[in-house]
Amino acid sequence: MDSEPDVEGIANKYGYVESREEECTSADQLVQRLEEAWLNESFSPELLPYQNDIVECVLDQLRYMKENLQGIGNNGFRATMHKMEVERIQYVLTSYLKMRLGKIEKHGAFVLEQQERGEIEADDLLSLEERRFARAYVASIEDYLHDVALVHMPFNQQDFNMASVDVGPNLDEYVFLKAKMQTLGVLVDEETSQSRDGEVIDLDEGSQHIIRYRVIAPLVKDGSVVLF
Repeated sequence: MDSEPDVEGIANKYGYVESREEECTSADQLVQRLEEAWLNESFSPELLPYQNDIVECVLDQLRYMKENLQGIGNNGFRATMHKMEVERIQYVLTSYLKMRLGKIEKHGAFVLEQQERGEIEADDLLSLEERRFARAYVASIEDYLHDVALVHMPFNQQDFNMASVDVGPNLDEYVFLKAKMQTLGVLVDEETSQSRDGEVIDLDEGSQHIIRYRVIAPLVKDGSVVLF
């Protein structure tokens, strides 16, 4: 991944941007949060909660940056650097949203089934547009399978829904992570040959590890670690 963008000048020029729910941080901190959300979504096997505040703030920041570009013209080193920064942030944001859609296409039926059972809060996991997309996508697949295959089967075998074959992501995949803060008492395995109580480790700030995702999933979601 590219080095962290130099947006300190942009932050000073534009100040701060407010989202619908909370005040956004400075521009460099905002881009860092976006990149962390992008990395976590890239390397997490499951769909992570939608980062609405970050997305809204980044969109507002991009609008301010584009307005400023119109004021400084299209020529010169300064304009070129600002254009490159706008394009870079747009790429990260677009990639983040596209990766989420890809996961919805892969496990949308599983996510919707969890929502119906009350196992997850759909408002936290999916944006409004993503929920609409998930329902429409799953329905279109089920309709297609019915029209090309199920309709030719015996009547008692025509009942089918995608959730019955979507077992969800593999949470036991191993992932690389970096600890953003010290975290004590992480249970790596429920039981090992050395201990009936399982293996417990401490994550020191800045340390890097390879661990099963299921073990550190809560730490990814609360921001204690970042995947890479």
